[in-house]
Amino acid sequence: MTSVRYWQSYAPQIHAYATAKPYDTETEQRSEWPWPIDATHGLIAHLDVRAAVDDGEARCTLVHVDLTAGAECADVCRWVDEWENRSDVFTVADAPTAVPVLGRGAQLAAVPDAPAEGDDVDEAEWADLRALYAALDDASRSWIGALASEAQRALVPWWPKDVKTRRRFDILRGLVELAGHESADNEVVRGIVANAVGADWPWFRNVTCGHAVGAMSADEAARFAALCQSFTLGHVSMHVDDAGRSVVQEVAA
Repeated sequence: MTSVRYWQSYAPQIHAYATAKPYDTETEQRSEWPWPIDATHGLIAHLDVRAAVDDGEARCTLVHVDLTAGAECADVCRWVDEWENRSDVFTVADAPTAVPVLGRGAQLAAVPDAPAEGDDVDEAEWADLRALYAALDDASRSWIGALASEAQRALVPWWPKDVKTRRRFDILRGLVELAGHESADNEVVRGIVANAVGADWPWFRNVTCGHAVGAMSADEAARFAALCQSFTLGHVSMHVDDAGRSVVQEVAA
């Protein structure tokens, strides 16, 4: 054992022991040590329990501790503690400004809950899309499955198990496009959905990404799929706005 990287906190702790005075718990009095204490060097007797269990043999290693370095850390900790207790860092305004907040119920009420499905999609188109989906790696398919589960829990399912409509086809087509080009990212999806629907609700934090995807209508899902393809082709730009939202915009030709 040549380095003990995860024991840094032991140095100021042992320094505190070395510079402390004995305490009598019965009399609640402190006294002096009957022998001199070296506050510059310390020793840890390290018994590697894991090695003892694995090898069936206990080995004790003496580890030297530089208590001078421990004192430096203790001084920093003391300074941090004193700084945290300062009362002059912040000043609260005398007249707080009331800010209207859209509550959770109002936010969820803004999300469509009965999106139009559109026409059915013929089996030939589904077969091609299923082949693209099957070609994705396990992580990408798991990502799409997680989004589908979130939509199911929000009562806006889009997984094409029994219902094979244009809305569900385009949602899956867009997600497969992103996943196939290493763009399986929920924030990217939120930004594209927000652009497709022209509203802010896809960014609401109490609306899961899968819920936002599932709330799109057939027309919005078609725009979503087109935007996903434009994104992977580099025809869509993305930036993070002041609210921390991933905003996507089509690049002018």
